[in-house]
Amino acid sequence: MTRFAGRRPVLELQPAIRPQTDMSAAFWQHTPRTSRLAGHRLHILALTVRGASQVDQIVNGRCVWRGPISTSVTLLRQHEESEWHMEGPFEQLQVYLDLSEFPHVGSVSHLKHPFRDDVLLHLARSIAFSVREGCTSNSFLSPFLEALKQAFVERHLSAAALGYAGPRNGGLSGPVRLRLEELIRERLGSRITTQDLADCAQLSPGHFNRAFRQVYGMSPHKYLTDRRIELASRLLGETDMPVSKIAAETGFASPSHFGAVFRRETGQCPHFFRRVFAASARTHTPAQ
Repeated sequence: MTRFAGRRPVLELQPAIRPQTDMSAAFWQHTPRTSRLAGHRLHILALTVRGASQVDQIVNGRCVWRGPISTSVTLLRQHEESEWHMEGPFEQLQVYLDLSEFPHVGSVSHLKHPFRDDVLLHLARSIAFSVREGCTSNSFLSPFLEALKQAFVERHLSAAALGYAGPRNGGLSGPVRLRLEELIRERLGSRITTQDLADCAQLSPGHFNRAFRQVYGMSPHKYLTDRRIELASRLLGETDMPVSKIAAETGFASPSHFGAVFRRETGQCPHFFRRVFAASARTHTPAQ
């Protein structure tokens, strides 16, 4: 995996709890432009915890997914080559997992592209924060890695999870997904209805909702909210834009509505999030 960034990871982690399990992790800070990854012997759960990189997922020379990789989760399947075009620096936690007890992992449709899972990202951010602060002992970080794997299995590979978001007929094709995600990016600051998205996909609202859940593992409303919070987080951390303007730029009805949703989704109010991000930036500069 050193080829992924052209350098070694910032930190390599080997769990002290249950060391007989085939699970390890690495924390990366890098600015790759194009990466072609040969199939790894394990599945790699890649969690991007900071940065504003744009990513194209390439399959057989064609772009099948395009979007911001920040605050996203990507599953790189074992023994499967993948190609990614990226712009901009980012930090990423990569967890190497033995998922041999889940032979169906390759058929879970919503795991074939980057996705959002706030529980997994919260755990990954806790690990990233500990690394930045110098708390890097295996005994301290192992519980976080174990919890992260367990959360991933329960939320995305268990029978209950697959009953909600598993493969079904009638999903959304790659070109339709690209059209939808482009429409959402362009109109994120304005009102977007389910009917707008269904029209873009050329489906009835009911059929569209079912197909969308199959591919993305969540409702269209939840997906829109996640993208708005993702953009708001970047604006809070990387600009001095007033919170009221950020609320308008990200499609919220009012600053109070924005504050309530942001706190619900992140556990922090926007002002506190900005202070924490600024403090972290002062004490940590990503490797160039």
